[in-house]
Amino acid sequence: MSKKTATPASFAQTAFQRAELEAFRRMLTVSEGTFSLSIVLCNSPALRDHLIEHVTSEMEGIQVTRIAEDTQDIFDLAQRQMPNGRPRAVFIVDMEKALAGQRSERVLQGLNVSREQWRSRHQCPVVFWIAEYVVALLSTRCRDLWSWVSHQFEFVSEQATASAGLQDSYAGNTALARNLDVHEKHFRIAELEQRIADAGDDPQGQLREHVSIWQNELACLRWSLGELDTAMALHKEQERICRQLGNLEGLSSSLGNQALILQARGDLDGAMALLKEQERICRQLGSLDGLSCTLGNQAVILKARGDLDGAMALHKEEERICRQLGTLDGLACTLGNQAVILKARGDLDGAMALLKEKERICRQLGNLAGLQTSLGNQALILKARGDLDGAMALLKEQERICRQLGNLDGLSRTLGNQALILKDRGDLDGAMALFKEVERICRQLGNVESLAIALANQAAVLAQMGRAREGLPLAEQAHQLAAQHGYAVVANQIEPVVNTMRREAQQGLAAQSDQPKPPAGPSPGANPRS
Repeated sequence: MSKKTATPASFAQTAFQRAELEAFRRMLTVSEGTFSLSIVLCNSPALRDHLIEHVTSEMEGIQVTRIAEDTQDIFDLAQRQMPNGRPRAVFIVDMEKALAGQRSERVLQGLNVSREQWRSRHQCPVVFWIAEYVVALLSTRCRDLWSWVSHQFEFVSEQATASAGLQDSYAGNTALARNLDVHEKHFRIAELEQRIADAGDDPQGQLREHVSIWQNELACLRWSLGELDTAMALHKEQERICRQLGNLEGLSSSLGNQALILQARGDLDGAMALLKEQERICRQLGSLDGLSCTLGNQAVILKARGDLDGAMALHKEEERICRQLGTLDGLACTLGNQAVILKARGDLDGAMALLKEKERICRQLGNLAGLQTSLGNQALILKARGDLDGAMALLKEQERICRQLGNLDGLSRTLGNQALILKDRGDLDGAMALFKEVERICRQLGNVESLAIALANQAAVLAQMGRAREGLPLAEQAHQLAAQHGYAVVANQIEPVVNTMRREAQQGLAAQSDQPKPPAGPSPGANPRS
């Protein structure tokens, strides 16, 4: 397929590649049972393998043949690896390995003369997954075979070079990046990794600052996929560059994001140490906006430690700075976090008053993202008061806004909270249906942390139905996911549920223990800031 002209939309290249994936799926379906030869261009082995894994998990019967370095006859290798029966499609991968060095001419000649054999032996789509540079080799050295290519799909971004990346106005927009689906995240990751590699080991001048921005977004994407170690390594590299450049503003951002990862791992002391260094830099720069952000994140850690008074004091200082600067977005954010503390203290009226003020500010600004969070937290207060109908009404409005924004992360949260209300009402089937929808969204986003919570909640519902044996594998999977990816806080929440369900599954009883619940909404002050 020919390249499309980039549209002036966010992540246009990512949207283009998403459309290519859908077109590729359609080709495999339409061409089933008949021979066709297709080329898929992809310069990133990691992205290529992700796409192959996804497609082969969706469609059974696809034969994947990986070419080794010493391969001399690609067709012969494909035949020797062919299983009994007719495959649905044949994927040829790693052709580049056989084209390295002096053997390439012989391999290409053999590939070209095998044209008729491919068609006679394979009544199915044959797909060559190749890097972009291989196109020139095939089109000039394998002209007979190349003339049979009927489809070409491209997972190569025009923004993958460093020079093109300088014009990427959406670079560093972590809020947009986090809301990409799992395939779009992998497309964007490949684009950013190629861009950073193209910049070289020692980028100079303006390019070096852009590399830092790209690394920050890349780390955010890796984090959202549950790859905390990779994300931390990227932030560490960003920190190194910023210290080398004397870029204190970028350094502050990197330290803050590292702190959030440590917090997710349960290392509150390490997170607080980084936030204190971030605070020192912000005070040195006179950056009141950055200062308000780091104080808010420190407050979230104090709340997690149980120091509600200390947390409230920091949020009050954050509020004072926001009012001084006239930053209404930041003000709405800290008011929402103060409301969470008041709710934890049992002051539901005070919490509701702050959330109403946040709602007013968000409506004034047209800030739908902040508005949906406020409505969700108000719903939790109504639920705590026993007003399940009022809570459900607010959650439905929150759901409508999230769907309007295309905010899948927020949508999964509000559906999870709606499920908890249905569970309290005794509508266990309805609750399970919503938790299944939450699971689907989390898998679509690649959101491991929320996926673990969704699975744990499904397990709890099954236990309440008297089906603890059926729910136990879900609870164990949830705990394994959280622990494996370093989400220590969530893993610790789920562990007692697993232990209780194991005991009660053995006894054949319905588990009635507390379950981990999905967050009411993102704590705005704790969100990653680039």
